[in-house]
Amino acid sequence: PFSDIFSPAMAASGRPFAPRRAYPVSLSNRWTRFARRLALRPDVKVETMVGSTEGQAMMRPHAPCEPFDPVAKLDPRAILRLRRKFREGQFDVVQAWSTRLLTNALLASTGLREPPAIVGFVGFIGRFSRSNPEHRLVYLHPRLAAVWCNCDAARRPLVALGVPPQKLHTIYFGHPVQQRSNSARADVRQELGIPQDAVVVGFAGNMRPVKGVDVLLEAAIKLHNLPNCHWVLAGRVEDQRVEQLLRHPS
Repeated sequence: PFSDIFSPAMAASGRPFAPRRAYPVSLSNRWTRFARRLALRPDVKVETMVGSTEGQAMMRPHAPCEPFDPVAKLDPRAILRLRRKFREGQFDVVQAWSTRLLTNALLASTGLREPPAIVGFVGFIGRFSRSNPEHRLVYLHPRLAAVWCNCDAARRPLVALGVPPQKLHTIYFGHPVQQRSNSARADVRQELGIPQDAVVVGFAGNMRPVKGVDVLLEAAIKLHNLPNCHWVLAGRVEDQRVEQLLRHPS
């Protein structure tokens, strides 16, 4: 992702991409694993601002880390703090992992003589509209250099909103399967009481309405007589419809 996104972001901001230079600050209250891997590169200097105590503990052995968790999408204190940070650190790239972080970072960079290239992230299929001032403020902001989309379905609404396609980069989430052993797989199944030969259908992530977990559960209910099939959900439930379906007797 570094070369796929940050290089075009630097070019879009009019600043040359020079390997071996110090690069980005990652503003993140999540995704600390990405920042940790980035910090291992010899040509990258990473500083992080993380909201959760768990994320801070993960990052501090690898890169400078500060507590940071804006209370709103327009947080004056957070904007002032970021503005000072940008001036002092002279960062090339800022990666913001949420709309709240992105909005504050964009506003903090306004008017700076040498602002960083700011990169956003969209991991959901949104309904964006030009009539929504928040959408225009964030995704059509001239300081937004690039957006990392985790699928084409997340990218298309931004194109329809009017974001230049060259700013949108689709990079799918993946998992390094070589790091998973058969014994670890067996341990998880044993812990959950699932037979080793069973078919498992799973979902991992926050269960919001846009995620479609309700559709998955409706399918599970219709297929409840399917032999040797188990359905596993892992994550925080933030959808009332999902809560209702989880109580279904099937």
